[in-house]
Amino acid sequence: MTLTDRVEINARVMLGKPVIRGTRIPVELILRKLSEGPPTRISWMATPH
Repeated sequence: MTLTDRVEINARVMLGKPVIRGTRIPVELILRKLSEGPPTRISWMATPH
């Protein structure tokens, strides 16, 4: 599987920004959310007591 199987660029979708194929979810949004790390609550739940 290659990057082009999952991501598409179409001038008529989200002004040509790369999006997840078949959606209007910009790749930029996914990367931004991943860079923020997990939510505080999940981090707290993952730590041993």
